Amino acid sequence: MRGNTQLFNSADLVIENGRVIKDRGDQITVVVDGVLVRDENGKVEARRDSIIDAVRTDLLQRSQLGIAKYGKTLGEQANFSLRGRLQHAYEEALDLANYLKWAITRLDAEEAEQSDF
Repeated sequence: MRGNTQLFNSADLVIENGRVIKDRGDQITVVVDGVLVRDENGKVEARRDSIIDAVRTDLLQRSQLGIAKYGKTLGEQANFSLRGRLQHAYEEALDLANYLKWAITRLDAEEAEQSDF
C-alpha cells in the first residue's frame, strides 16, 4: 500500500482514494462512490444503480436505528455469540420468507381476479 493507493494484482485492480480502477486491456472501468464511469473509445458514460442506492440508504438507516437502540454498532456488540447471531439471522430469514409468501399469494389472487373479467 502506497499512501491512499492499494494495489491488488496490479495489472487488474487498483483502489486509489476510494476509487476502484479496473484495467481490462484497452478498457478502463472506474467506480467512484457506486457510480460506474466507463471509457470506451473516448466515450465516458456514468451510470448509477438506483436499487443499490436505495439498499445502501436502508442499510445506513438500519445501522443508525440499531446504534440509537443499543448504543453500539453491530461490531461493538460483543455480548452476542456467533451462534446467537446466526440464530437471529435465521429467524429473520424465516420472517422474510413469510412476508414473501404473503406478497406472492396476494399478487396471485389479484391476477386471478383480473383474469376473471
